[in-house]
Amino acid sequence: MLDDGSLSEQLFSVFPNGVNKVLELVGTVTLKHSLKLLSHHGVVLCMTGILGGEWVLENFEPMMDIPAGTYFTQFDSGVNFKEKLLVELFNHFEQHKIKVPIAKVFSLDEIHKAHQLIESNAANGKIVVVN
Repeated sequence: MLDDGSLSEQLFSVFPNGVNKVLELVGTVTLKHSLKLLSHHGVVLCMTGILGGEWVLENFEPMMDIPAGTYFTQFDSGVNFKEKLLVELFNHFEQHKIKVPIAKVFSLDEIHKAHQLIESNAANGKIVVVN
């Protein structure tokens, strides 16, 4: 579906009771909307991104904004980040001369091409996006 301003209408025309799962990548600016798309027992699997550029969700009332019978989770790599493990991993790569294959490097403007490559399962290596 293409979000042309009628995403809810498009979605409910295909899934009249809402969807079971939503992966929220945009973040706080679209979270309340994503919650409204859920079916009963649906889950916003993970608010994992803040692509909307706003870190704070203003006027959020969990009892009102999270529909009854639905679930919401979030992920923040900064909270559970284990720097020591990451350093050990890179040291291991260096010590054993392990080369991580990079399939392709994309600019941020080419993010759609990066997603197409991911979805094709033909990358055969890491996909890197640079700003």
